[in-house]
Parts: sequence; structure tokens; C-alpha cells
Amino acid sequence: MYKINPALEPRCTSNKNRFKNNIQLGATGDVRPCNYYGSRRHWQILEEWCEQKGLDLAKLNIKVSTMQEIYDSDVFKAILDGHETLDLPSPCLDLCKKNNTKPGTGYKETDRGFGQTGLTQGFIDGN
Repeated sequence: MYKINPALEPRCTSNKNRFKNNIQLGATGDVRPCNYYGSRRHWQILEEWCEQKGLDLAKLNIKVSTMQEIYDSDVFKAILDGHETLDLPSPCLDLCKKNNTKPGTGYKETDRGFGQTGLTQGFIDGN
């Protein structure tokens, strides 16, 4: 098992069913580490973080890689390592910190756009 910094309670690896955020498959084939990356802004933050670290985000696309390759990717490994070091994209740090009071439902990418209910509110408020 890998180590988790005491300041975090990562929901993507949580064993508590009601708090677990599963990976998500976007309409373009991108496999998102959790549903927090379903919003356009959070995905852009992940893109920027990967670019700064020299990580290949393109490998997270199901049209390019198998699921096993995605799980073994440098991006997924960097996120898991970041659970210990806190070297993570800001959505992970903001939404998975211990005693987080922000809503934990994340966003869904649907044919109606981005938003908590599939509506376009994410576009309106910039999330």
C-alpha cells in the first residue's frame, strides 16, 4: 500500500463507499482520475500540472491506451505519489483535504455539458 499524507483523505482511493470518487470516462475518451476532473476547468488544471511535470496526459485516452496502461501511466503514478508528498493538482488538494467542507459530489460530463447535474452551470460559474 502506498502512503497518504495526514492532511489528505483522497476520495479516489477511499475504502468508504459513500465517499469514493471513481474514475470517469469522458465523452472524448479521456479517463479522468476521479469525477472532480469532469469539469472543464479542473481538467485544464490537470493538463497544466501534467505539462509542468512532463507527464503525458494523452496516454489517459481509452482510444490510445488500454485501461491497464492508463492505471500504470506516469500520470496515475504521479497522483498516487502526490498523496504522500502533496505534489498534486489543486482540485486534489482543495477537495480531498481532511475535514473538507466543500461539496463532494464532483462533476459529470454529459451530452448536456458539464455540471453537477449535467447542466451547463459549470460553464456559467467558471468551474
